[in-house]
Amino acid sequence: MDNFNLKKYLAENKLLKENIEVYKEEAKRFFETFVDEMNEKGEIEFIPDLDGYIDLKDNSYNVDELGSIFLNPTEETLNSFGNIAKTFKGEGGIYYAVI
Repeated sequence: MDNFNLKKYLAENKLLKENIEVYKEEAKRFFETFVDEMNEKGEIEFIPDLDGYIDLKDNSYNVDELGSIFLNPTEETLNSFGNIAKTFKGEGGIYYAVI
C-alpha cells in the first residue's frame, strides 16, 4: 500500500464527520449570511437568536428551532430535509441551510 491515507479515504467516502461544535463560529456566520440574503429577497422575515445551540445528534447549529445549518450531514439526514435552501463550503466542510 503506497501512500495510503486513511483520514483522506474516510473523508472522501463521507465516513468521517467533523463535529460542528468545533466549527460553531463558521456555522453561525454562514447561517447569518443565509438569513440576511433571504430577508433582502423578501422571501422570509427571520431574525435569528444569535446565541443558537448545537445539536451534536444531527451535527447542526440551530436557532430557536426555526432554522438550522447542518455540517456534513449523513445521507439519511440530507434526504430528510426535503428542500435545502442554500449550501456553503467552509473549512469544516459543506453546510446545508434549511428553514
